[in-house]
Amino acid sequence: MNEKMKELQAWHEITEYQRIRIHFAQIRHDKGVPLREISRATDKLISIAESGHIPDEIIGLAKIIEKNAYYLSSLINDTADEVWRNADRRERIYIKKFFNSIIDSWLSTCEKKIDLELTFDLCDEYIKWYPIRLQRIMYNLLNNAYKHGFRGRDGGEVKVHCQTVVDELSVTVEDNGNGIEPDFTRYIWDSHMRSRESHYDDGSGMGLYICKKLLKQTGDIITCNSLLGKGTVFLIKIDSKRKEPRINF
Repeated sequence: MNEKMKELQAWHEITEYQRIRIHFAQIRHDKGVPLREISRATDKLISIAESGHIPDEIIGLAKIIEKNAYYLSSLINDTADEVWRNADRRERIYIKKFFNSIIDSWLSTCEKKIDLELTFDLCDEYIKWYPIRLQRIMYNLLNNAYKHGFRGRDGGEVKVHCQTVVDELSVTVEDNGNGIEPDFTRYIWDSHMRSRESHYDDGSGMGLYICKKLLKQTGDIITCNSLLGKGTVFLIKIDSKRKEPRINF
């Protein structure tokens, strides 16, 4: 089998089944948001009800909603954990095909006008790492630029650059968006953390936290440099020789 055929076969190993796994691995991040909103609303409703302003029947209904929202949230978390444990396998990632596919897929979901530039500087055509993990990280970084970097704008520019040097992959994701407030930069990796401006955006505040967590588990790193009003640059550095990740979500 020639190299082209091997490359094609390796790429197609990411089957429909694996794509379903990717979808479920995102459940906690994407689908947990409405459940938290339900929980907050029912907590407030119950608090008002117990002050004596709402009939007992309404109180009972609110408590049923609260109980089932908690159960559903736990079920989603348990399912996502199990899927993630089974899905995260170390495989060859053919860099150009992998990133072109991610970019094409992500751009197809964008309503704003995004001018995206994808460039490569490769001494190796592939690395051996975790494709589902890397895909999740990239989607989160791109979505962060879209939702927060370009908040209040019609669109913007994103530059993604991939470089390999002897079993190491570096990826930069740069946007020319709003940037991050200097005092807030140190908190961007915290779970459920969102800036004041993004408080009402659709999102859980978990995207960057997940990126940091996934890379930390494999001993790899992500850094951020941002200028308010100028834009933000995220840098990922991956050493493909590292051992199995420490899964603890």
